[in-house]
Amino acid sequence: MFTKILFFSSTILLFFWLLLKGFKFSLLQNIYAFFLSFFIFIFAFFASWSVNLLQLPDIITLFSAPLIEESSRFLLFSLLLKGHPFHTAQQKLQLALIAGLLFSILEGAGYLFTTSTSAFLLRQNLTTPLHIFLSMLQIRYKLKGFILSIIIHSLYNISINTHIIFLSLVQFLVISLWLIIFYWLYQSKPKQFRVF
Repeated sequence: MFTKILFFSSTILLFFWLLLKGFKFSLLQNIYAFFLSFFIFIFAFFASWSVNLLQLPDIITLFSAPLIEESSRFLLFSLLLKGHPFHTAQQKLQLALIAGLLFSILEGAGYLFTTSTSAFLLRQNLTTPLHIFLSMLQIRYKLKGFILSIIIHSLYNISINTHIIFLSLVQFLVISLWLIIFYWLYQSKPKQFRVF
């Protein structure tokens, strides 16, 4: 239990460090990023909860969770980024990173006391880069990113819930999403203009 709480606390500290120091957002951007991320999760949580109350077959819930979560991200990114205080591509990707990280933290809180330590750590290590990547995918590619994020999230859920033989490959691919995340952040950095 101590390991789970320690890992969970370190993820929360990373979130607040990125929000307050790591990205050097203004106060308005910090408030905006936190509340946007929080509302994405709350919207998805209550939508998923209401679908679970219907007690649908498992195959439907495998696809409903990704559809609800990714739709909530897409809807809120689409609505709230109009007239937003994030002007550059890098700031938008940083916002997506914060949104994905907070989504993973809040979702992980639900599993903190209900799973074993190894299952919790594995889950957090896989879902954190997945949520960040899917948020960034939607910011970068808009509607195409939304559709791809539903497909990727559904495939991930299917592989985890059905224990397919390629589960280790899926886990490796999800962990390797960090490389894409860092590349997108690096690529979006403004380039310095040099005369000579």
